[in-house]
Amino acid sequence: MKKELLWLDRITMYRENVRLLDSLSMHLFVGEILGLIPINAQGLEELLDLIKYNGPIHYGYVWFFERVVNDYRWKRSTANPVAVIEKRSRLIGSMSVTDNIFVVRGGMKKYLINDGVLSDQLERLCEGLNISIPPHEPVERLPFFTRWLVELLKAVVAGARLIIIRDISNVASPVDLSRIHRVIRYYASLGLSFLYVCNHHEEVFTLCNRTVLMEDGKILKTLRADQMNNDLMRRFPQGFVHFIDNDSPQKATEKRRAEKPVLEVRNLCRETIKDLSLSLFAGECLILLDLDNSLLPPVLALWRDRKAPEKGSIRVAGRPFQKARRLFAFIDEKPTRSNLFADMSYLDNLCFLADDRLPFFWTKRRYLRSIRREYLPLIGPVIDAPSLAGLSLHDLYELVYHRILLQKPRLVFCVQPFAGIDMYQRLRIIQLLDLLRQRGIAVLILAVSLSDSLQVADRLLVVKNGRAVREIVRQTFSSLDSVHISKE
Repeated sequence: MKKELLWLDRITMYRENVRLLDSLSMHLFVGEILGLIPINAQGLEELLDLIKYNGPIHYGYVWFFERVVNDYRWKRSTANPVAVIEKRSRLIGSMSVTDNIFVVRGGMKKYLINDGVLSDQLERLCEGLNISIPPHEPVERLPFFTRWLVELLKAVVAGARLIIIRDISNVASPVDLSRIHRVIRYYASLGLSFLYVCNHHEEVFTLCNRTVLMEDGKILKTLRADQMNNDLMRRFPQGFVHFIDNDSPQKATEKRRAEKPVLEVRNLCRETIKDLSLSLFAGECLILLDLDNSLLPPVLALWRDRKAPEKGSIRVAGRPFQKARRLFAFIDEKPTRSNLFADMSYLDNLCFLADDRLPFFWTKRRYLRSIRREYLPLIGPVIDAPSLAGLSLHDLYELVYHRILLQKPRLVFCVQPFAGIDMYQRLRIIQLLDLLRQRGIAVLILAVSLSDSLQVADRLLVVKNGRAVREIVRQTFSSLDSVHISKE
């Protein structure tokens, strides 16, 4: 018989007269991997905070191990045996592995630390995993998977009974993600419970025992193992499961290939990039699938300093990369934070790069009025906002992509455009990326997972150890096996 670990019973929570959690009920059992798919972001942060810490609620009960630990009648202000592992690490980078796991934790009462004893304890922890971790290595020098494992071991040693894994595929390569899933299954077999929060149902279904769908602060449906398939997801009105049209995006492929490429990368070498070559044509979308996170750091560094690479060449529309600044645009992983100016008006943000195409743009107010008239039907009344304060995430993403459309660059470079957004926003990003392609703009996407990106891509270039190892065309996307790709 299953033993219940966590029971959220009719949880209701308000903040500033907004109902964030609406009679939410959810069970989680000992040794279970429960998937949580937030269709939108409403109430998600409050739900995870409530699971970790028994704060005030307006109605409902929270049970841990069949004992009430929180209810609406009084505030208990106690922590639950829960740990969260997400993109932002809670480890101290300058300290060793053993110090992070055994010393920097609650309940550590020793004054004299025996490094040999701690190393032996770490070795015993890793025996069942068949993984070796250097005990005295500073955490900041570890590769991603090892650092993630250290954080998990720290939670286990601290006595956590429930581990919340949040959006890990946004930062883990396919190789690392498959290893993380194996570790999760191993610890679940030992009785540790997991809440796996992820926006991609395909990823959740391959790992979890059950899945709950959350929208507007309430649980829409709980799926058993036999119900976790694409057929059920197709019933949602927003259409979260898409069919890949093998013909539509590539109707003009042959015509584009007869023209000169917008982007040419030849034998590029920089840091972990080793002899990378590719071409990208107008109106085409290419995904660089980074299997081992070897591309992102050097690519971002190349973008920031805009210097010539150590070896090889990059040309945009026939010009050297360093002299083509106005011909391409860059969309960061978190563009609403890094690509916008919060104190400027919505319209000024929208037109920020307009002087690249129209000299003396800011001295002629009629240009602003003309752009406002053109974009008002597309954007809505929010275009008149005096600043970006208080605008929704949807409005900010619309601003980022419409500014690119107004700028009309030859090339757009996107870093993980679907990271950290809910399912509704993912659908809108797919539409906006497709709109860029329809306008003849070449789109280059750097991704560490395949989720959603294939909906707009013409080609997929698999990169491992800084080198391209395989190119896949759209006609074969429907038969792709992400597990097989991760073993390239």
